[in-house]
Amino acid sequence: FRARNGNTVLVQNVNGLTAPGKRPVFASGVPSVARTSAVTYWFRVDSNGDAAADVNLGVSFSKPNARGVQTITATRNGERLLTGKTSRGKSVTINRSGMVRAYAGLRDDPFFFDLDGFVNILSSESGKSFLGCTGTRTDFFAKKNVSAIALELPASMLRGSSSQIGVWAATTVGRKQVDRMGRPAIN
Repeated sequence: FRARNGNTVLVQNVNGLTAPGKRPVFASGVPSVARTSAVTYWFRVDSNGDAAADVNLGVSFSKPNARGVQTITATRNGERLLTGKTSRGKSVTINRSGMVRAYAGLRDDPFFFDLDGFVNILSSESGKSFLGCTGTRTDFFAKKNVSAIALELPASMLRGSSSQIGVWAATTVGRKQVDRMGRPAIN
């Protein structure tokens, strides 16, 4: 989205279903697997309409220190944009380097989804399925958090000759993509 100052802001949410009070840890290795390579979170930007990434914004993290704070490193096409720290608890740390700003930390999950209604989509019982439901639905993601990564940078760092861009996200270990699901309910 466009910030008030004209910059473009890109946001990627990972580690869904984090309970309140849990510390947000971005993967410095694949979770639950010992001795893995570091994970990199990517914003891929197509700036010329050919559906191939022209700009690759990579975000990686160190292992957390004793307080749970991690070092964040953001790159653009392999060149370092900034290095900073993740936010912890209710404190918000905004990292800056020139016109580039970055945030990484725990945020309230903005997604609303009636999981029970989806699971029971074919149910003929009244109120079970969310198809045709006019009543109140249950937000499965209420009081859950995500680890958010936000980058703000000048639009000129993303565009080619057009003002339109295409953006998608990926998570990699080395050169191997390790995403599990890109859209809710589509696995």
